[in-house]
Amino acid sequence: MRTYRVPSVERAFKILDEIGSAGKGLTLAEVTEKTGIAKTTAFMVLTVLERVDAVRQVEGRYFLGSHLATLGGQALQRFDFRSIAEPVMEELSQKTGFTVHLGVLDHRNVIFVGKIESEGFIRFSSYVGLAQPFHVSSLGKAIVAFLPSDRIDELLKYPLERRTPYTITDPQDLREALAVIKAQGYAVEDEEDEEGVRCIGAPIFDHRNDVAGAISVTAVRADLPVESFPAVSQLVIQAAQRVSQRLGASLRLDVVPRAGDD
Repeated sequence: MRTYRVPSVERAFKILDEIGSAGKGLTLAEVTEKTGIAKTTAFMVLTVLERVDAVRQVEGRYFLGSHLATLGGQALQRFDFRSIAEPVMEELSQKTGFTVHLGVLDHRNVIFVGKIESEGFIRFSSYVGLAQPFHVSSLGKAIVAFLPSDRIDELLKYPLERRTPYTITDPQDLREALAVIKAQGYAVEDEEDEEGVRCIGAPIFDHRNDVAGAISVTAVRADLPVESFPAVSQLVIQAAQRVSQRLGASLRLDVVPRAGDD
């Protein structure tokens, strides 16, 4: 099969990837710095993307546009992974009282492909289609911990953005944290993306026993104290295993969290 290249399309997607990863938008100068695309070319690409609502500009910063959200939602509605996981997500939310998320890894980001709101009055700003750096997410860390070592090495070559004072930004510290996650079978995001919010996630495996995604619960710090981590993490692990089994996985994480694990 012949391989075709359309540089303008590749540049557009490179820009969209960086804007999506940034979370807080990027200026034209930041787009140029992160992508290596010449300023004039980047401006022309952004102008076209803005015209078709693939990006929007607010006070000089570019954000992903609503057209992408529409397309992403249409794609995700057809994503069988989510339909398989949803009944388990519903049950996990009922058991814990927390919001439940489902995610997959895409390059350096975890993409939220499913969400079940808790019945409580607290609502989180996450949404299906959200892209979040893997290192600030329990979903992302739960997935990456079970990737081959060379893939982890590749991910840790990139700078790790600091979102809060608790974000792990040192590659070696994150590597050690991933080793702990792999050993215990679950990941904790302890106010690393947003202060006052905690998440616990566990990996999901496919029919080849490769990590395919992750499931997590999200709660405010007061509702998810450290003392509850062992019990809640066990529920998350069990939910992840049920989804894995539905995907045909034979791998099991027979891990019993220890009191005080974080």
